[in-house]
Amino acid sequence: DLDIQGTSASPVEIWGSWVAETSIQARWQGFLLSAGSSATVSHASISDSRGGFDIESGASLEISSTNLVDNIIGVWNKGSLTGDGVICHSASTSCLRVDGSTSINQVTSSFSSEVIHISNGGNANIGTIHSVDDADVIVLDAGSTFNGQVDANRFSRVVRGSGSVTAIVTLGTIGTGNVLVEADSLSGLFVTGGSPCTSNCTVESILTGIVDDVEFSSLFLHCGGLNPCIDARIDGALEFAGAWPSTEIYPTSLFARLRGDGDARFNGISVHSNHTLFDVSGDGTLSVENSTLRGNVGTISGWTIEFSNTVIPAETSGFVLLDVEAQFNLVEVVRDFSSSDTTSVGLQAVWSNIVMDNMTMTGWNEGIVCESECSLTGDVVSSGGGGRTSGSGITIDGGSVRIETLETSASDVGINVIDGSIHVENWTVDMAHRSYGIQLANDANAI
Repeated sequence: DLDIQGTSASPVEIWGSWVAETSIQARWQGFLLSAGSSATVSHASISDSRGGFDIESGASLEISSTNLVDNIIGVWNKGSLTGDGVICHSASTSCLRVDGSTSINQVTSSFSSEVIHISNGGNANIGTIHSVDDADVIVLDAGSTFNGQVDANRFSRVVRGSGSVTAIVTLGTIGTGNVLVEADSLSGLFVTGGSPCTSNCTVESILTGIVDDVEFSSLFLHCGGLNPCIDARIDGALEFAGAWPSTEIYPTSLFARLRGDGDARFNGISVHSNHTLFDVSGDGTLSVENSTLRGNVGTISGWTIEFSNTVIPAETSGFVLLDVEAQFNLVEVVRDFSSSDTTSVGLQAVWSNIVMDNMTMTGWNEGIVCESECSLTGDVVSSGGGGRTSGSGITIDGGSVRIETLETSASDVGINVIDGSIHVENWTVDMAHRSYGIQLANDANAI
């Protein structure tokens, strides 16, 4: 068995002195703990090794207050690792690699390629990871298990994961970095915390890659720049939830580019943006509920969408729906009135089937445009308020509309039927239209 016991005032120092002909740095092999052996290490400094501690299956190491400097791998655990933890500096491969079972209070790392890498079958329970200037903070291979908190600053990726994992990552203090989660057909990851923000809380991307099953909760992040905050192919399920405290996201570019045929759900979140919110295409399902999304909605193509109990204060443009099945319930898409506006559109639908219940479109030059085989049915719909100099509350051009109760207000025309049909049972004009209440052209009809 191995016992290395230093003190805080006088730590045990072990380093390499042999330099290979093909190298400029001294290297030594490190400590190998074979099956059946055990070691206790405290207040030590291990440097220049290929692997500071290589723990075979069936071996155990208890470690605390130990510095691992300029090692290729700080600790490679295939057996059992416990203790207060380790401090790594400049691990060229990994500070801590886990193939076995690890339960330690903390891992502190700087300038390492990876802080902790968990392989298939590895199980790591880490109190807190403290990371500064590392590339990857947590690497999850398929079949790995992780639970722990992360404080990270100036990172490339907080989580890089692939395949099916079982992982709970709790965000503590997040400074600045590139990617929060990079996914490669990743499932079983739950990321929570970080709200309220106690540092810079800024990343280039929250999520990139291919998602099978990933969930985020209670985030507070600034994101974007050259890339979207979320840029992912959804093959399974992606969820953002508010929980408590709420999820607050501040994009400086596109909020979410979504592809694939899976399900993306946003529940109880607040997005604060002056840019486009969504760029969505494929054959998936997007649901947004109990949320406030500030920004220009964007284009959604091919997906099924469900928006409920949601307010969208937009800047210049609303929904563009192409070949979409859509349901809206208790949704407001609002825009500040501008007397010079002659181009804004709250909702434009092409080849789409739309169901609305308690839908409000306010401040748009064109509130709703239903064209080219669009079909819209509604219970209570309010559309208008874009100014009396131009535009309409609702325009039909090659589509069909049936609404039980419609309210239009303050536009040049209330209902403009260029081509197609509209059936309204109850119609209220809140503020008189300048030219016509209803305008018909071609073979259009209105009932």
